[in-house]
Amino acid sequence: MNVQPAKLEVDGEPISLKRRVIPYGQRDGVLQTLEKKERDGIITRVKSSTWATPIVIAIKSDGKTLRICGDYRLTLNPRLRTCAATTMEPEDCMKALHGSTCSSKIDLADAYLQIPLAAIDEVIRGLDGVLAYQDDVTVFGATKAEHDDRLLKLLERFSQKNVSIAASKCMFSSPELELLGFTIDATGYRPDSSHLRPLTELQSPSDQNQHRSIMGGLQYYSRSI
Repeated sequence: MNVQPAKLEVDGEPISLKRRVIPYGQRDGVLQTLEKKERDGIITRVKSSTWATPIVIAIKSDGKTLRICGDYRLTLNPRLRTCAATTMEPEDCMKALHGSTCSSKIDLADAYLQIPLAAIDEVIRGLDGVLAYQDDVTVFGATKAEHDDRLLKLLERFSQKNVSIAASKCMFSSPELELLGFTIDATGYRPDSSHLRPLTELQSPSDQNQHRSIMGGLQYYSRSI
């Protein structure tokens, strides 16, 4: 793929923010994660820099793996040239999956490090029964045989493009699929009950921000009311 590097606005003085204290229990894990990223060529060790931004530590869904993120809100983000990329509307995804009896959901390993969101469409271009919504890739078919054939072609394409998947986080050959807050199967789609529960158990809003948050959630599921 012809991937264009990110371009930064460099006008003005460099920004250097103080580091944040890393909890003692996470320090070994943070060091190991950073060393692995260095070995993999993702980051480069430097002795000093006029730019500095603190890191944020998050725990991945497995409950133990650390995700290290840079908090670039006050340093990099204001200088970054935006690159517009269109995505499918959620309703278009639902319509594309209508009538499918077998689906797989592919999780890309560290997708944000592998491939720009705009380029995932290039990777899957020409493949039937495959759609991508940001970093979620879904394979579907009217029959299991059709699904399996499409899945094999997608994995072959990933191999050709050197795209890695997180197999332990993928879901293969399921009669229903959880996507974008909806449960989808051969009969159609319906709101995911786990996403509806917070809305049905809401307390009355006490300020404008809470009111806007509630209205946003209700608006998203308004098509199902």
